[in-house]
Amino acid sequence: MLEALAKFVDVLKATGWQTGFIALAAALFLYLSQAGFLPPLEPWMLQTGWAVALAFAALSAASLATACQNGVKAAWAWWQSRRARQAAERRFIDDIPTLTEHERRILGYLRHHRKRAFDTDMDGGYANTLLSKGYVRHVYGAQDVDSTRVPTHVVDYVWRIVNERPGDFPHDPQWSQERGHRSRVETHPWRIPWNLR
Repeated sequence: MLEALAKFVDVLKATGWQTGFIALAAALFLYLSQAGFLPPLEPWMLQTGWAVALAFAALSAASLATACQNGVKAAWAWWQSRRARQAAERRFIDDIPTLTEHERRILGYLRHHRKRAFDTDMDGGYANTLLSKGYVRHVYGAQDVDSTRVPTHVVDYVWRIVNERPGDFPHDPQWSQERGHRSRVETHPWRIPWNLR
């Protein structure tokens, strides 16, 4: 008796498609019996057959309803994240006219050099306002981070808009002369020189 009950519980764990096919098989068996293709069934057998067919059809419907509910939840979450991303894009586009010279220069430098990732001081240097607005983000992982070389990257939607609107983010190189060298070196616009800290 306990073994039969355990097997029944295992059947209840079957997927919606499996229980649906069991219900369909039971209904087909009953139909073939009543149509004369199979020997006629006793009344108690008919009742049992219909009970099995209805029980497994209900299990299949419940399983498929759960799958549909999960699909609706996933679609709703995708739609909400899409709306949030579009709202963030609109906020950034509306904020472009108010960006400071340093903020524009930083994004222009990164666009010109095709560098979406860069390293900053822990406080962000001149990119600290871009960090606070969420346009660039520090990337922390399992590795040790030097406080003067924190990995940072431009978020997806900002990077796309910066590349679509190069006129708003011009590349305005700032040069520094290294002592003892004749060649000029372009400075990173997000770095605050040590003597200005």
